Amino acid sequence: MNTASIQELAVQAVDAFRHHGYTERSIREKEWIFYKIVDRHEKQGKNSYNSGIVNQFVEESERRYEKGEINRTHYRFLAKTATYLTELHDTGTINFAQRMPTPLYL
Repeated sequence: MNTASIQELAVQAVDAFRHHGYTERSIREKEWIFYKIVDRHEKQGKNSYNSGIVNQFVEESERRYEKGEINRTHYRFLAKTATYLTELHDTGTINFAQRMPTPLYL
């Protein structure tokens, strides 16, 4: 388990994507999602990663998709990007192997 603050976790995730050769555009897109998740933590007075807050973010994204506010591709991007923080927190690393869709995010 990664014990870094949520802010440090987001920075570590961005650094990992940069290290693995992701384009700056792709990194900026993910960074924006990380920022939204960090902001939610801060608004709730949490400095450490909180799975409940991340799950709320994903659930809200799903509701926006169901209402037609965002398309399926954008919803899946939001959900997938949120899982990167969870994975980094839980395992200390991000698995950059090809990812298959999970039933939760279909």
